[in-house]
Amino acid sequence: MFHLPYADQSFDVVIVSNALHIVPHPEKALIEFRRVLKNDGTLIAPTFTHAENSPWGNLQALALKIAGFPLHSRWTSAAYLAFLQQNGWTVCKSVVLQNSIPLTYAECKKVERR
Repeated sequence: MFHLPYADQSFDVVIVSNALHIVPHPEKALIEFRRVLKNDGTLIAPTFTHAENSPWGNLQALALKIAGFPLHSRWTSAAYLAFLQQNGWTVCKSVVLQNSIPLTYAECKKVERR
């Protein structure tokens, strides 16, 4: 996701599902998504927002970590949406799907660079 083998502005939609919280430096992935997304394109970026886990969710997250599944970012839903905005995206739609590990669904557009 950091070096996509596609030309600039190749896609109408880029989907990154449940991945930004498990990679180091997710802001670098957002730069690459911006590069391959057309100017009027949409980024769909749902991810788990582990900072809002229930006790059962914390136990699940610990089991995933022990199994080798990394958690590099532990956002709340609000912090995740702010992270997207701070990295050049306008959040057009978001929904929090509540579960033991909440998932924050986000649809974004590029912020125009001046």
